Amino acid sequence: MVFAIAFQIFSPLYRDFYWWKTFISVEIFRIAMTTQLILSLFSFIHVTSVVVWIGSHFFQLFTLDPSLRRAGHGVEISLLSRLFPRFNQVTGLAAILTLSSGTGLAMLKTQGSLTPLITSAWGLSLITGLILVLVILLVHLKPGQIRILSNISMAALIASLLLAVERTAGELSVFVRTWWGISIMVGAIFGMAIFLLGFIIGQTRVMIALQCQSILSKGQMDETAEEFKKFRALRRRLYLLTIPENIFTIVVLAAMISSRYLPA
Repeated sequence: MVFAIAFQIFSPLYRDFYWWKTFISVEIFRIAMTTQLILSLFSFIHVTSVVVWIGSHFFQLFTLDPSLRRAGHGVEISLLSRLFPRFNQVTGLAAILTLSSGTGLAMLKTQGSLTPLITSAWGLSLITGLILVLVILLVHLKPGQIRILSNISMAALIASLLLAVERTAGELSVFVRTWWGISIMVGAIFGMAIFLLGFIIGQTRVMIALQCQSILSKGQMDETAEEFKKFRALRRRLYLLTIPENIFTIVVLAAMISSRYLPA
């Protein structure tokens, strides 16, 4: 009799608790799957952007530049006047997606949230710098305006890096105690170096394109002309800049590959 009464009293409570427990379990699973989906999406964007960004560097150094040197000055100047503006947009967008998706992955894996990107000084500086880079890439600007915005965006990105390092100084000391952590940090540092070096390279490409347009507007290929000498000097400068860029790229690739197999 007592058990029957107790069953009638507690049975509805148990059923309610069971359904609440089931609901909470489903919600936890849904949130976990959503987080995993976001991580997978960020990983896909990050890897794809890295392939485009790094691939364009090697394409320019080992395929484009040697082929243009053999094609002759006329073909080289005509092609670069139209190619480099588009080349800047593709590599610039790939660099932005690489940096932003990599930052998002780091935030989700370490803190489980992207909120610090909009609530911290380093996050706001990073977003400001990336937005300015997008403006430079997608809006038709004069060379002087590009130079000013490039300097401002570079300053914002450097400030973001310094603020992030200062904020996580204590965590970094623990982070570098493993080979995996060292690989991640090396990849991040050299990746940022490539990004900042890309500002200088991008400005050089713009100057080359403008110089090519100036030469073409005069309708003659006089190698003794001042415009042609400036063009050759800019091409040499670009070539010298792409050498450390590709060395840094190899370091980043090595760091990414090693971090994949090293224990955390």
